[in-house]
Amino acid sequence: MSGSPTAERFRAAATASAAALLLFAAGLLAWRSAPVLALLLVALLFAIPLRRVVAWLEHAGLPRVVAAPAVILAAGAAVTAVGFAVLRPAALQGAELIAAIPSLLDDLRRSARAAAVIQWLGGDAAIARLRESLPALAGGALGGAASAASGVAGFVGQAGTVIAATIIFVAVGESPLDAGARLVPASHRARWLAVADRLEEDLAGYLTGLAAIVAARAAVSTAALALLGVPFRLPLALLAAATVLVPYLGAVLRYAVLVAVSLAAGGFGVAGAMLVFLALYDLVENAALSPLVFRRTMALSPLVQFLAVVFFGYHGGVAGAVLALPVAAAINAALVEARRPPARRSITGTG
Repeated sequence: MSGSPTAERFRAAATASAAALLLFAAGLLAWRSAPVLALLLVALLFAIPLRRVVAWLEHAGLPRVVAAPAVILAAGAAVTAVGFAVLRPAALQGAELIAAIPSLLDDLRRSARAAAVIQWLGGDAAIARLRESLPALAGGALGGAASAASGVAGFVGQAGTVIAATIIFVAVGESPLDAGARLVPASHRARWLAVADRLEEDLAGYLTGLAAIVAARAAVSTAALALLGVPFRLPLALLAAATVLVPYLGAVLRYAVLVAVSLAAGGFGVAGAMLVFLALYDLVENAALSPLVFRRTMALSPLVQFLAVVFFGYHGGVAGAVLALPVAAAINAALVEARRPPARRSITGTG
């Protein structure tokens, strides 16, 4: 009776039920472990381009035991140099910008045209509420010495986790994606190993291109702010560059902050020039640069990109929005491969 249709149906139903329970348990575990998984995912994204450099050095004849430490040390030195050369003065200017917000608001109120805009947006009451909320925001951000120390300790711990995981991911011989692909049954392992390799290649291209776009945005924004005479140019340029990491939604923040500060610092002429600059640069970036990065390497349509950013941003905040496209690309690669008929399945990843 073991080969009867009833037994076969029962066996198939039991297998499907077990698979569904296993999938549910894995999803629940991933949901409960989301903060740790997010840190590991950030580390993986940092590690993937570095692993490509290590592979290139190995191909050039350098042993991995030398290539991996050299790449890790070079990356650490580069991050440290950027921190001292750019991030430290940007942080100081950012603190000055926050302290100057009340005076910038007063300058806006003394302009007749700006006052009309302020009245349209809510009037003096909105300005008063904003000014009153600044000390509360600062106090909430600090929350006392104990809370501040706890926040700093938490950030240091998270940063340490990302750094340690990145070093491990770069140092080990096998890719983390390949290690995950090896968990599937042996009959399908070769196919999913190839999917992992293709996905890693796409992610490396995406991250390299994204880094170039962010760096170009920061450099050009710094030059534009300096040309227009807008103060606090370093934090504003870094903010403009960081908003690139969140497609669609980041543009709203970029326009709002840069145009508002330009208006407060230089009036409507400077604000108009800043608005024109942002629009023209966005046109060039969206027409020439972003398609090469977001469409060709991620194989995601603009609609899927937008929905991914909204969904992961809603559940994970800024970090979720930043990680949305890589996660969506991984899910898309798995779904595309899983939908292939058994006789036609290939090892082409996202196809």
